[in-house]
Amino acid sequence: MNNMQWSEQSSSPHDGGPGAPTIKNHSVTHFAGTLYAFGGYDGRRNHNSLLLYSIRDQRWFRPHHVGTGGPDQAAFLGDTTVLVTGNAPPGRNGHSATLAADPDDDENGRIIIIGGWLGTGPLAASDMHVLDIANGGRRLRWYQPAVKGTPPGPCNMHSADYVASKKEVYVFRGGNGREYLNDLHALHVESLTWRRVETNGAVPQQRANHSSAILEDTGELFIFGGWNGTERLNDIHILDTETSTWTCPHIGGLLPHPRAGMTLTALRGRLYLFGGSGTSSKCFQDLQILDRSEMAWLDVTATQFEPRRGMPGNSMLGGMNEHNAAERLMNAHHMNDNTHNDDYNLRWPLVGNIGAGGFHPDHPVLIGNGVVPGHDREMMGDRPTQRYHPGLPHGNVMQPGQRLGAMRSPSLAGGMQDGGGGSSYAPSAQLDWRARDYAFQTGSPSQGGSIVPMAGGGGANPNDEETIPTVLVHGVGPGRRAGHTATAVNRRIYVFGGSCGSDYLNDFFVLDSDPPPHARVTEPTSLQLLDRRLRHFFNDDEFSDVTFIVQGQKVYGHRLVLSIVSDCFRAMFTTGFRESQEMEIELNDVSLEAFLAVMEYIYTGQTPKMDPGPSLRPGPDAARDVSLGRIIEILELADRFFLDHLKQICETMLQPSVSAETVEFLLPLAQKTNAGQLQTICEHFIRNQQEHA
Repeated sequence: MNNMQWSEQSSSPHDGGPGAPTIKNHSVTHFAGTLYAFGGYDGRRNHNSLLLYSIRDQRWFRPHHVGTGGPDQAAFLGDTTVLVTGNAPPGRNGHSATLAADPDDDENGRIIIIGGWLGTGPLAASDMHVLDIANGGRRLRWYQPAVKGTPPGPCNMHSADYVASKKEVYVFRGGNGREYLNDLHALHVESLTWRRVETNGAVPQQRANHSSAILEDTGELFIFGGWNGTERLNDIHILDTETSTWTCPHIGGLLPHPRAGMTLTALRGRLYLFGGSGTSSKCFQDLQILDRSEMAWLDVTATQFEPRRGMPGNSMLGGMNEHNAAERLMNAHHMNDNTHNDDYNLRWPLVGNIGAGGFHPDHPVLIGNGVVPGHDREMMGDRPTQRYHPGLPHGNVMQPGQRLGAMRSPSLAGGMQDGGGGSSYAPSAQLDWRARDYAFQTGSPSQGGSIVPMAGGGGANPNDEETIPTVLVHGVGPGRRAGHTATAVNRRIYVFGGSCGSDYLNDFFVLDSDPPPHARVTEPTSLQLLDRRLRHFFNDDEFSDVTFIVQGQKVYGHRLVLSIVSDCFRAMFTTGFRESQEMEIELNDVSLEAFLAVMEYIYTGQTPKMDPGPSLRPGPDAARDVSLGRIIEILELADRFFLDHLKQICETMLQPSVSAETVEFLLPLAQKTNAGQLQTICEHFIRNQQEHA
């Protein structure tokens, strides 16, 4: 299982500098430890501002535009002023910004700005601008170069990716303002020459507001989703840039729902899809991961849910708070949607578990992707079905209530009770500790629990298990949004801005795809293991060194265990008594049921099941009542074996039975068994007997 970690970066002004812009459909590019944010739309106008973010210093700043300001306007990268010259492109949104740089050169690079929507005219922009980066990002220059060949023409909500092996920027056209397109163009960055890329294979249909990413190791260009003018898409197309061949492969796992305005980011052989928007202007906040080697969408499981900006109503399930979270989570698996009938992957959960025992806050089980209202006409897709999808344990650990074969369990009321099979009750000595612990968590046999034998490899069939890897994501991630950016830097992805309906965002999150591991103490202590495992040796012949013969039946014990709990047994086994040498000890004056109840108490600490129940009816024969007699038997054994805690339990259970008909029997019993509390209760009853008449 892979682990990942979300964290939020500050977007507030730092040391008097600018804060993060509130914007969507902008661009963010990384070079040499700095993020370059350009353009975008804030709900009122397009921007052409250039803002920089220092990853090391974790702050935003503006470069100093030479000739337009004084020293107080200068920005610093380390100890050096960052200067920019030239004329910035006109304000725009929906453009592309692509870094073209030699991977071995961390001093110089170029960011190529192509197209976008300028806000005027019937068509999108067809221009190209370059931000030249020199001296490790300390010298910037805007310019509009002359180009050769035939440029793509107007394009907006297109995609552009740098293919390093060819030194070309590949542009999948998108829309031009009038129609949706699927033509592919390439710009050779050194000669600044455009060419039309002639392809073969399964060419993607026309679309815009899609997302793309290039896997440098394989030279493959991935295209996902978008809007074709009629519907939102969730298909994957792959272009082999060496052969110019498109394929539309089968992708395993649970497919993301159709959407537009999402981001697709390549990192270490995986593609990270985040956000976007579907039909009815509903934004997404899910993280989906496509693993190239598996050619499958992975099972992404989040571990925390909190309200965030961009998530009005705190609605993963349509508006949730601490008071109704459990109720909504319990009802989540009943939700259905006519648009999609497939179970959806695990996304942005609440902490809690739905199972046979109901909602439990300590065991997280996650449900479908959050879908919430918003309105953004450019980015719409289908509403995902929300269904309960429990992450139950499997492998060698049995599920509660699951049985592989016959079993027996002891009963205080009726001796050894057949549970439907032929073997006598005793956990198998070969049973794995963890499975034995889990089996006992459902309760002791005398309290209705079950111990499930697992001999012969009777666990879950490994052929039935999912083979798709699981990714566990910790922390609180970004809220729902579209039109944001996601930029890969080493092992991290920086998610910034976007909008959800009329809510424009400037929050800033980082996904660490490979966070450093931290050593933690999670295993139980020796005392906890003793407490957990001792119960497995109740009436078990494994390591048994003493056997009690009670009414002709063998009951297995362990001298050390019995001696620790009972001073009577300790004296019996250590002070020269006959029992200290014998392997079998016959007890002729006790019943099997009562002795088993006492032994179970010693090994588990659980109160024996001896509730008098409705059969106890005060009267002259009450002392001979079966249920009352069982308590009395256990009381006598508790006194005999110096089990004072068990004796007090019996006293509390006998107190309601003290009456005019029973007190003359119970008082001598209390005196004989040294039950001081019961004796006091009986004496008090006698003193005040008139009040009870």
